[in-house]
Amino acid sequence: MKAFRIKLHLLACAANVVCLSAGVHAQETTSAQAVDLPETAITDIVVTARRRAESQQSVPVAITAVTEQMLREKAIATPYDLTNSTPGIAATAGSAQRNDVLYFIRGQGATFGSSPSVVTYFADVPQQTNSASGGSNITFYDLGSVQVLKGPQGTLFGRSTTAGAVLLTPKAPSGDFDGFVEANLGNYNLREFTGAVNVPIVDDRIALRVAANYSYHDGYARSNTTGQDLDDRNRSSYRISLLVRPTDWFSNTAIFTDNNITENGTAAVLGNYEPNGLARLVVDPRIPGGSTVTGSLLDTRPGGILGLTTQDPAQAGGLGFISVAGLCGQITAAGSAAFANCLNSRLALINNVRASLDSEAARLAAGGSVRELATTRDNFLHSHVQQFINTTQIDFGRLGFLGETSFKNIFSATRNLQSTAIREIQGGVGSGVVYNVLNVTNPNCVGFTCTGPAQIDDYGGGKNKWGDVYSEEAQFSGQINDKHDWMIGYFTEVAKTNQYNNNPAVFQTLGGAFTVPSGLPGISTGYNRDYRKSQTGFFGQATIDFADFGLENVRFTGGYRHSIVKARLLAVNARIIPTTGIQPVPGDNGIPANLKQTADSYTLSLDWKIQPGILVYGTTRKGFKEGGINIQSIVPASNGVAAAVPYYGPETVTDYELGLKADYELGAVGMRTNLAVFQADYGGLQRASSFFNGQTTSNQIINAAKLRSRGIEIEQVIRLSSDFTVNANYAFLDSKFLSFPGVVVRPSDGAVIDRINTAISGAPRHKFDVAARYAYDAGDTGEFVLSGNVSYQSRYAHSDDSVFALSAEDQAPYAIGNLRLDWNNLMGNPVDLSIYAKNVFNKTFVIGSGNLISSQLGTTTYIYGDPRVVGVQLRARFGRSGER
Repeated sequence: MKAFRIKLHLLACAANVVCLSAGVHAQETTSAQAVDLPETAITDIVVTARRRAESQQSVPVAITAVTEQMLREKAIATPYDLTNSTPGIAATAGSAQRNDVLYFIRGQGATFGSSPSVVTYFADVPQQTNSASGGSNITFYDLGSVQVLKGPQGTLFGRSTTAGAVLLTPKAPSGDFDGFVEANLGNYNLREFTGAVNVPIVDDRIALRVAANYSYHDGYARSNTTGQDLDDRNRSSYRISLLVRPTDWFSNTAIFTDNNITENGTAAVLGNYEPNGLARLVVDPRIPGGSTVTGSLLDTRPGGILGLTTQDPAQAGGLGFISVAGLCGQITAAGSAAFANCLNSRLALINNVRASLDSEAARLAAGGSVRELATTRDNFLHSHVQQFINTTQIDFGRLGFLGETSFKNIFSATRNLQSTAIREIQGGVGSGVVYNVLNVTNPNCVGFTCTGPAQIDDYGGGKNKWGDVYSEEAQFSGQINDKHDWMIGYFTEVAKTNQYNNNPAVFQTLGGAFTVPSGLPGISTGYNRDYRKSQTGFFGQATIDFADFGLENVRFTGGYRHSIVKARLLAVNARIIPTTGIQPVPGDNGIPANLKQTADSYTLSLDWKIQPGILVYGTTRKGFKEGGINIQSIVPASNGVAAAVPYYGPETVTDYELGLKADYELGAVGMRTNLAVFQADYGGLQRASSFFNGQTTSNQIINAAKLRSRGIEIEQVIRLSSDFTVNANYAFLDSKFLSFPGVVVRPSDGAVIDRINTAISGAPRHKFDVAARYAYDAGDTGEFVLSGNVSYQSRYAHSDDSVFALSAEDQAPYAIGNLRLDWNNLMGNPVDLSIYAKNVFNKTFVIGSGNLISSQLGTTTYIYGDPRVVGVQLRARFGRSGER
């Protein structure tokens, strides 16, 4: 039984990625395994960056690994927390909501609407991003480790990316009875409860682990019009993991997760506000089409865009610009009383929106709180996602020349039981957006004018079935002559549901002034039927140890992958009927869109262990990020506005990295220095381009630019004694567009600006983190651990569209501090008591923005990071954990 426990422990180590050198208890360690380490030695970390368990210090790639203990002591409980202790990574809120986290590594992430450049993996499975509602739905509880892999991951990891990967590994079942329960209470009425239990069901063959989490806090922000809390948290999750190992050569681990979110949603606070502008025709050969009209659609004054076009509707049509006058001219006889009524009612809607935004801008300019905002109605976010992951491993033993050989299969399936949301997008009363809400009606409609806000009913939409979203990966791997590692494999990922979960996205802008009838929201994308998207890859990689050729401690790694991306959909136009809700346009047979792309990726690296503890390496990689269909551009644009680009191609990158990984001692001080110098060259860079489609703002992705990103990353560990450790991380980043053809016309002043002057989002030039941990053993009283860290990053942009605004959309430099005091083994009992403070300085900082100035809607909204949170945690351990 004891031998099996060792085996299960080692399996759990491999699954959990992180095992400290003292991970196996002394009484279970053979003499051959025993290692006499100095007390200041820095414990090793096992990682799976190359899909096999290896020492972090022997892998020729930049990796930051965060152990279970570090997750707890650094209070890493959300994806945003992870960036405070990892050099070279930043995070912003995607889709203008805080749940949809987009990681940026080395200056590259995702533009609005495109696939991420950094993919998050859970138990080796790439996670879907339900950007329309709940984001990735990943919760940071009962994790064994987190790894951040930097640079393109194109040969061995499932979904090809151009910037990196974040690997979240849940704690795996083991052969010991074990578990804990934990309560976390704090300000903002914080209440969080977490627990896990591990049970060895059949003596040496079956083990079960069940973990659950419930997290709640009041909103960090409040609507000053409805009184509703926003930026709140109310979610529950559970996870069931079953390990079955009927023989020594076969094992299967099945994981089922359930995540349920019922929240009010994100506070989108008014940021830049540019309601006016010189209404004029800008004629420039660099502008697509040769000309455009500048100004803001909020400007109803004489001489503004709407004032100009109301005086001369024909002129508006001649410029190809959609105005309320042009719209009223389409639905009534120009010059008639109905035309005047239509025009006046629509201008009144816009003026009401502007009055609300004027009020908000004045309040903020006077020093009003950014934790307040104006909203039209109560917002909500409802998301319920389940995922099943099954991992099977078969060890074949030694197969001739192939050496020790094994097979691993990873299958996952994800389904949404609900994905619905409504949220504001402009920071004032009168404009919002509805995702995946099937019924949007306004029964108070007469002719082409409605009174009162639209009725929005949540019928639990956004569903899909098991099998609609799945992934499958098969790997054969082995080790020849106990030193040459190889792997070949196949990966496919299929999604039969688009980013709106096969429902239309419903927008309302400017009070519904541009819709028929007025006062209703507008359909932005139409129905997307028969949607299917897949990425398939065939890959192989091998590491050759040159000791067989007379070069000791020198290894070469080569890998290659061929990928195929396919996508298809049928776009069907739709409209809102006041009494019955969203309906397809009668007689519309739809427009098909089909896409197929191929791409090749490779990895080449050479590493040399100069002496024990010191590794130098060089690597070059080519990766790609898939292209796709501009979903909002397939349905013919309404009211004569030109459609956007229907397809966009892959984004590619070639990077070069030189690195050093060194463990050494300076006197009695244990040291670890990991250094990486890199350059990444991007081509076909995917960037968002916004446009006004006649009803609301729409978005398209274009392959717009070439970019060079280079820098240096340093991770330094200083272990001054067995009780006192200091970590210092620094990253320098220099990102620059090498080419970015085209110009933008700034709406507020008509200035024509070269796109190459666009700010690079998510790319702070300097990022620094210092953390310290001191432990004091008080004998039977327990162990006291004081830990803290300060993370600083320099100014950075958080919007691809900031060039459209008169004022910069940058986050100024800021530092965040966290503190924690743990009293472990309280009075000799298996109980841990902790007090903590996150964002000790109560720094206010922006984590994301939504720029609508580019669409001539005159506003940018900001999403702010968490304020200072203080709390107390009480954890009771039992079973094996209670023995330490």
